[in-house]
Amino acid sequence: LWKDENRPPLVEEAIPAELEPGDATIFLGNLYHAGGENKTKDEKREVFGVFLMKAFYRQAENEYLMIPPERCKELKMTPKELRMLGYGISQPSCGGVNYKDPMESVFGI
Repeated sequence: LWKDENRPPLVEEAIPAELEPGDATIFLGNLYHAGGENKTKDEKREVFGVFLMKAFYRQAENEYLMIPPERCKELKMTPKELRMLGYGISQPSCGGVNYKDPMESVFGI
């Protein structure tokens, strides 16, 4: 990507990924990356990062706990969205709660 691959890139070599609200970006974890300036006025900017491990393509950490069930209910998230956050079981039965799918235990779905 740059001439001397034995050094990290310089700030002036960075290419910003400008996203609109609701957009997503996907990149490999070995990409040099950083958060940009929050230019919204009087608003918080929420970022949700999901880090997967190859073994089962499930989060390496239970990061979905960063979004508590109460907040998910406030946001009226669909079952599909909840599963994308990690609230469901992944094959082969990883991520269960008391031998049940978290969707059933936590949301009654």
